Amino acid sequence: MDNKQKEQMKKGLVFGGLGLLFALSMWFIFAPSGTDKTAAEQGLNDSIPQATTEKLTENKLKAYELDNKAHEEEQSREEMGKLS
Repeated sequence: MDNKQKEQMKKGLVFGGLGLLFALSMWFIFAPSGTDKTAAEQGLNDSIPQATTEKLTENKLKAYELDNKAHEEEQSREEMGKLS
């Protein structure tokens, strides 16, 4: 073997080793663990929250007024607490 063939062999071994190292790294990162269950094994997700019965206000102005009223009531309660 001459120098050119030796260099080609070294190059092939180095790139092959790096490729194998990369493949093993990806397998260890993305391989499913033994504790993970597949979606079919888990079954139906029954922990979905129920819909609320609260209704949104029909217009924005009324919503702002209600929020402002609640804010004013909270401020008056704080002031009464400071006075007593």
